[in-house]
Amino acid sequence: MAVLVVPTLQAMIDIYSLSTVGGDRSERFLTYVDACRAGERLHGYNPMTTKPVAEVLERMATLDAERLLLDAGSETLEILGVDDDIELFISVTAPGIWTDRQATAIDHAVAPRHFGELLLWFDDPLDSLDIRTAAIEQTVRVVWWARRHSQPKLDEIAYCEGLAGALAGCHGVPSGVAAETVEVLGEDASRATAVAYLFGDESARHLGYPPLGLDDNEGRNHSIAAINTTLLTTSTRDVARETLRNST
Repeated sequence: MAVLVVPTLQAMIDIYSLSTVGGDRSERFLTYVDACRAGERLHGYNPMTTKPVAEVLERMATLDAERLLLDAGSETLEILGVDDDIELFISVTAPGIWTDRQATAIDHAVAPRHFGELLLWFDDPLDSLDIRTAAIEQTVRVVWWARRHSQPKLDEIAYCEGLAGALAGCHGVPSGVAAETVEVLGEDASRATAVAYLFGDESARHLGYPPLGLDDNEGRNHSIAAINTTLLTTSTRDVARETLRNST
């Protein structure tokens, strides 16, 4: 098993140093487009943002964030007991006309376009622990989604998100409403149900989906709590084996 971390921080630091004069014909934008076409994993960035993303990238480089990602990803594969080779890379993004923060964060969990992307937001107070936590969660998702052959049902994606959060050190909060929702709608494979369950009514309404009577992140927090309870009596590898078995 091996984790390959594709570097993005220095490439984007260099791109953000370029001029934006000319808009979509500017040196910055054209350099960014060429880099993406060449296969560099930069698609999660907003190249023309006026936000101080470059300053955040400099701080991330000082923290050696890509080394933290490599270490956390490798440790997580070992804990899961899998021999997958996976690719991970960091994207530090900012909201913009094409980037709705809530929708982007939700898609990252329930319908990822780029499995290995560690999505971070420029204005979050990121430190080494935050990066490690996010890296563990994303590694679990990468391994799980790589085994998907169809859109997951609610009970499956809840299990994945629960395991991701639990391994990252989150405790979660049990919820009777969330437990009942999974029991009733567990076979539902719709994106709308997954969003409403994991992220709550406000997020569901934001994306035009019907609410399920859940508070913000109530379903996800319940799933994490449920996995933590299971881990009291079952080994992490056994729980991971069941989670990954259910992902096919």
